[in-house]
Amino acid sequence: MRGAAALAALLVLAVPAAAQPTATGAADPAAAAAAGETLASAAPAGFDPAIVEACLGIRRGPVPRAGCIGIAAARCLDTLGVTAEPEAIAGCYRAEGAVWQGHLQDTLSRLAEAVAGSDTAEQAGPGTGRRAALEVAQAAWADWAAAECGFARRMAAGGGGEVAAEAACAMRLAAERALMLDATETVQEGP
Repeated sequence: MRGAAALAALLVLAVPAAAQPTATGAADPAAAAAAGETLASAAPAGFDPAIVEACLGIRRGPVPRAGCIGIAAARCLDTLGVTAEPEAIAGCYRAEGAVWQGHLQDTLSRLAEAVAGSDTAEQAGPGTGRRAALEVAQAAWADWAAAECGFARRMAAGGGGEVAAEAACAMRLAAERALMLDATETVQEGP
């Protein structure tokens, strides 16, 4: 039971605070999913999550896959046009961010299970093994991501793009973290 609680805490840490609802009350895709809405109903009309999935399907390795970051949001932004409101722009980034958050949570789950198995094999004590180290690292990353995206928001202050800058940051950082942990998982499993 302790392992299930730790995994749940780890998955909560997958979502940086910058990906949470904004001060304007905009719902994030993760919260929409928790409320029973689908990604499609929470995402802007011009957003297609299949773009990210197709890109990831044809690219192998973290460097080539990094080229997939932002492509669905860019397509979504193209459908909005140049006169789009900042909240609509942020919606495109949040929608792609939700796709990457899903990848991040899936990867964290698989990696946590894999390292817990190796901890058991090595007879690591509670809080001393690889899973505990993963939990500490993920918590530190979540704190850093929230601070980084808060900084991005402040840097964009004054022109109305604050919410879009924060959402773009959260999308990018979740994607980068997901790809990095996916590469870590591959190393753990071997070729």
